[in-house]
Order: sequence, then C-alpha cells, then structure tokens
Amino acid sequence: MKFVQDDNFNEYVENSSKIFVLEPPMLGYTFNTLYEDPNCFLKIKKQFQNPYFEYENHFVVAMHFRGTDFAEWNPIACLAAEYYIRAAEYCVKKYGDRRIIFSLFTDDLTIESYRRTIDYLKENDYFFNEGNPQRNLGEECYNISISDIVVSSPSTFAITASMLGKKKTIIHSKEWCDYSIKRNDTVWVEMLKNKSDYYQIECVL
Repeated sequence: MKFVQDDNFNEYVENSSKIFVLEPPMLGYTFNTLYEDPNCFLKIKKQFQNPYFEYENHFVVAMHFRGTDFAEWNPIACLAAEYYIRAAEYCVKKYGDRRIIFSLFTDDLTIESYRRTIDYLKENDYFFNEGNPQRNLGEECYNISISDIVVSSPSTFAITASMLGKKKTIIHSKEWCDYSIKRNDTVWVEMLKNKSDYYQIECVL
C-alpha cells in the first residue's frame, strides 16, 4: 500500500478541530500490510506537543498501563505488575549508565499493577513521573512518542504512540504475546514475526 503525503491535507488536519479516526491498515487485522513509516503521513498536532519534563537530559522509559474497560474486555490484557517490574529491572541493567527516568501513563490509578509498580520504583529510589488519567490524550500520545523505550500494554493507543515521533524500541509482555499467538491472533503473530523499521520490539518479558 502506497501512502502519498499531501501538504494541503496535512495543513487541514493541523488546523482542524475535528477528531480523525484511523482505519486499517494503520491498526487492526491488516497491521502487517503497513510498511510505510507512519511519521511520513501522521503528525501529532502542535497544540499537543507539551513535554511533561526535560526529555533531552534523560533516558526515558515510558510505561503504559490499561485498566477500566480492559478488565471487562479481557482481564489478561490488564498486565501483571511482575511484567512492569521485570521491564524496569531490564532497563536499569542494560541502560543503567544513562540517566533513566520512568514516565508512567494510565487511565486507571486503582489497578494493582500500576500501584505495585509505583511501590517498586519508590523502594528502589528510581526517578519517575506518576500517571494522571486527567491529562489530555493528545499530550499523552506525544509524550510517549518522544520516549526512548516503551514498556507497552496491548493497547492501540500505546502501539500508535510508539510508532510516532523519535525512533524507539518497545517491550511487550511475554504472557500476553504467548496468549495471543496461541489464539492465532493475526495482529500479534505478524507484529512479533515482522522486523519493522518503525515498530522495533526489543524483547518480550
């Protein structure tokens, strides 16, 4: 599939107050058919480009947690605290020579995995920014997009934000990936199989 950049369309999107809905192959069951870098045709509006802190002086590990409707959709999709803690330990071990800061994003401050991860980060005196469900989703997307690593949830929001902005690597939950592969979920089978230049999975934990 070939995407053509149209400056007039980009200008319209930038200046419009409308909400735009992305249809496949951006996401969904034809995810594997998208080989063009999304940054060539998708931009986060300037009004949402509000950094939460000074990113240039940090190695930013974004962590995305989903609760609320995910628990009703599929409880397994609400990833366990052990996954996020393993990911934090992995990042500290591999990138400990850099100034790491963990930046947390969530729609639900009550879920166990989020609360236990906060406790873990505090106990180990790691620098981190807490999540805030009241933040603007556009700003949340932008701040994930400019991080260095994304410890992702199985959320289209987190996956889309990970594709955009600076080049980064992504960590996914092994439990979720194994579950999805066992169910022959096309999105996850292809995502894990393909070596994408715009969505680089560093590891599953």
